[in-house]
Amino acid sequence: MLGHAFYILHDVKTLDIDPQGHYRVVIPRHSHKPRNEWIGGVLYFNPGGAGPRRFTLPITVGRLAVHEGRVAGEIIELPV
Repeated sequence: MLGHAFYILHDVKTLDIDPQGHYRVVIPRHSHKPRNEWIGGVLYFNPGGAGPRRFTLPITVGRLAVHEGRVAGEIIELPV
């Protein structure tokens, strides 16, 4: 694989394709709920939210790294 395709959308519930085989990473933002989960060959990654606390969710940011052909996600919880 020469590169990695990212699919960015507002709400993962509106995902109307099967990303497997087409996209390496799916990034939804609607929920602000941190997520760093591989399903098959696709990383579902939501960095969460770094703004004011929403509900009981942690305050987080995310880091995606592409290195030597591999994709890795990391969720970083920020101090309050």
